[in-house]
Amino acid sequence: MKLFSANLPRISFKLGFLLFVAMSLFFAVFSTLAADGAAAAGKILGEKALRTSIRTGGFARVLVRLNAPETKRLEKAAFAHRTITPGRGFSRAAAEADKALSHYIRSMTAQVVSGLPASPYRINRTYDFFPVVAMDVSGRVLDYLKASLQVSTIMEDRPVPLPPTEKGGVSYRKQPSSFAKPQVYPTNTDTIGAEAAWAKGYTGAGWYVAILDSGVLTSHESFAGKNIVEACFSHTFNKGTCPNGKSTMYGAGAARPFINLYSGYDHGTHVAGIAAGNSGSAFGVAKDANIIAVQIFSPFTASECTRHEPCVMTWDSDQLAALDYILSVRDTYPIAAVNMSIGSELYSDQASCDSGKDTPMLKYAIDELRDAGIATVSVSGNDSSCDSMEAPGCISSAIGVGAVDDSDQEAFFNDWQYNMLDLLAPGVNIYSASPDSPTAYKELSGTSMAAPQVTGAWAILKQKDPAASVSDILYILESTGVPIHTLCSGLNDYKPRINVDSALSPFLIPVPSGRTRIDYAPTDSPIMNVQYLPYPIGVGPIAGDGDIINVKIGLYAFSAPVDIYAAVYAPATDPDNYYLFTPDGGLKPFPLEGLDENLAPLPWKSDVTGPIDESLTGDILSSQLPVSTYYLYLLVTPPGRMDTYYLLSTSFVNNGS
Repeated sequence: MKLFSANLPRISFKLGFLLFVAMSLFFAVFSTLAADGAAAAGKILGEKALRTSIRTGGFARVLVRLNAPETKRLEKAAFAHRTITPGRGFSRAAAEADKALSHYIRSMTAQVVSGLPASPYRINRTYDFFPVVAMDVSGRVLDYLKASLQVSTIMEDRPVPLPPTEKGGVSYRKQPSSFAKPQVYPTNTDTIGAEAAWAKGYTGAGWYVAILDSGVLTSHESFAGKNIVEACFSHTFNKGTCPNGKSTMYGAGAARPFINLYSGYDHGTHVAGIAAGNSGSAFGVAKDANIIAVQIFSPFTASECTRHEPCVMTWDSDQLAALDYILSVRDTYPIAAVNMSIGSELYSDQASCDSGKDTPMLKYAIDELRDAGIATVSVSGNDSSCDSMEAPGCISSAIGVGAVDDSDQEAFFNDWQYNMLDLLAPGVNIYSASPDSPTAYKELSGTSMAAPQVTGAWAILKQKDPAASVSDILYILESTGVPIHTLCSGLNDYKPRINVDSALSPFLIPVPSGRTRIDYAPTDSPIMNVQYLPYPIGVGPIAGDGDIINVKIGLYAFSAPVDIYAAVYAPATDPDNYYLFTPDGGLKPFPLEGLDENLAPLPWKSDVTGPIDESLTGDILSSQLPVSTYYLYLLVTPPGRMDTYYLLSTSFVNNGS
């Protein structure tokens, strides 16, 4: 077979080879340029808005994330050293790891800045732990950054308003619940079991909570006697707005709140009081915790604010500066959690939240804090949504908190998105400190008031277990919470309202090493493969009327059979044993040292798929039970196996009447 016509001119092998090489190089360069062009095209998030800002105002405010290839390795070394714990300091190795990371990021930042064109720009902030630069840029500088191989992402640096703290009118999407019987508690701290935790000696003592908000009146009586660390990261378009007139301030007075001319002036003081206040008569959740108060808001005029009155808003770059600061002081203060009762864009799914136009930089920072053992607690939002949540609460590494009302039902304003909402806490008519005077208080409502209760709970649980990771504490709060049904019409979802007292209680069955605890995300479970959602699977409400106690269990359908163990523990009457409910309705004692297959306990239910909705005890006269706190546990396992499990618990008190 002839491959070429005999009439075509012959091309020497050498020339043909050179042509082949040249064409290969051409296509390689073309492909590289095309790939670089495609990457550059997707590098700027919200480019149209930035270009509009430049056309109308001459510049755009941006956050620039750098391509810093050594960052991941250095971060891993640095954040292997978590926040210090009470009585235990930072090691020399930890300090050196932090220094190496900071030095590398600073050097990479300097490289990028030194190459910028002469066209006007302004550096607003640089960071120690994040490879990010906050800048004002002209069109020419934006073009340069977009083309630079040293830059991975560019996004707008935006001012974020506070979530509204009062809202009128019930959304049509929120319907009265038929799943919960209203139960009114005297205080929000009683609702979540904080007062019972205090009685056991757990008050958050020794730990700090960081309040990133609109400032804190540190002279308020609620904060008397506390160690309060203050910082400020605040600026407007061309000047600093911290109390010292600069964009950054540390030390006494740095977290001073704004005057009451500005909407939101009272938000930070109120939030701090909920998390850790203690006046002797009015208490926050972690009443003996200390506070790191960070003022991250800036003043805006009425024309710049959505409510057409002067307000405060927080720049993304100032939020990052505050989180960077928290990481930098984890070598000095034992930090349990960061509270960010702020919200911006609504997102309807996890992927879009984590990669949204306003979230990638914040997610980066929150990831690092979580690696360092510090939870970032934020809000679900106050939009009455049934399918979305606000950022940063929706970020996968953050703790997203929604609100219940004083009847322990979902608050009508609460945003609900099943896969992103983590926990619930009271958020209606919450009484706490006000900056109007050192003795002033007020009631506010919103998910902003729910989040700091979870922040305070975090400090209490860290006091009990200083080595617990963020995931550990989240698991405990989820698995011991009270199930609350959503008010969203057409949804059959539950989320756990935190119960600090139950979370402090020792789990009934300590699982031996080598067993696998499945993360508390039933719909994602590779073992259980739970079919029909509700969160949490587990113990339903304790029903009681007068002298009658009736314990009911509610479980939704599993897609594969499971065994279910049910048990009760009453430490006041028998501290050494727990009691398993047997299939015939009896009780069988077992020692507390743990679950051992040799004991061969019989499951309450064997090889079932559910759903289950039945009484565990039937009606019992309260006079027949000793006065005590009773802890109820459910252990859900594959049939005949205990190598994987879910463990859930709740509690009730029989006072004998």
